[in-house]
Amino acid sequence: MEGAMNNLNLVTYNCKGFMSSMLEVQTFLNDYQIIFLQETWLSKQQLGNLSCLGMSHFAFGRAEYDFINDGLVLGCLHGGTAIYWSKNLKAPSFSNCDGCVIASKVKSVLKKIRVVFK
Repeated sequence: MEGAMNNLNLVTYNCKGFMSSMLEVQTFLNDYQIIFLQETWLSKQQLGNLSCLGMSHFAFGRAEYDFINDGLVLGCLHGGTAIYWSKNLKAPSFSNCDGCVIASKVKSVLKKIRVVFK
């Protein structure tokens, strides 16, 4: 566990639709401890799809719309966000700040953070 905290690998990714980017996200789950996704375009009913890629990470997502009868949409059409967090790290606490923002609090000292923008 201590060695895992010496090098923390993060990635942020605009997936332009989670369902069409699942292969890329799966690759990130193999290579990164924390993954931030933007523009997931999942409805509230579809957020469970975030957990279908494996058991190695916690998954938390935010959506602003629901599907209701006959395909009608209820809510604001925002792209949505998600965070994957390796279960090898200390368990995070996630919160929804203002509806569109996901926040996480972590209490630890990190010696090195590597951020990759893709």
